[in-house]
Amino acid sequence: MGLYDEISGAQATIQAKYFSPGTYVVKMNDWKQGRTRKEEAFIALETTVLASDNHEEHPVGSSATWMVMLKHDSAPGNLKRAIMEIVGLPEEGMVTADLCEKVLNPNTDEDKGEVGVSPLAGTILDVVATNTKTRAGNDFTLCSFSYRDPETALPELAHRPRPAAPVEEAPEAPAATPAAA
Repeated sequence: MGLYDEISGAQATIQAKYFSPGTYVVKMNDWKQGRTRKEEAFIALETTVLASDNHEEHPVGSSATWMVMLKHDSAPGNLKRAIMEIVGLPEEGMVTADLCEKVLNPNTDEDKGEVGVSPLAGTILDVVATNTKTRAGNDFTLCSFSYRDPETALPELAHRPRPAAPVEEAPEAPAATPAAA
């Protein structure tokens, strides 16, 4: 097999840049499911950065990914928490298997080779990423999400309250200056 045959038969790699510590506003592109080169299953949230306080690692317009390795016993709980935060669900019981399938694996028919896009694609999120230590002493970046744009979320969840808009103080009017005599 020649080089060009190998290239055409290869699976394209994903160039993921994981969230670094910081605060971000992002647009959800989609959820991806797959296997790493070591054949370990994962689910990843791919986003585009719209605003960042970590311009060096994640400038505006760059991609940022949150990945969950399914081999860990914490994976289902981490995904459930993320779904709750992203769609604004106040109670764990509201995250059903049907909702998870719709959000994480929408309109996918593997027999036909069809892959859908999450109905949450395009949702604007706030992301806060902080470093913590694992039990083994390694750095781990913990991400928390909150939805910013409820209009782009699932229609059946439209009953949820809108997040409060930030209150900005109006600038004071400049003091009047006496007219020149």
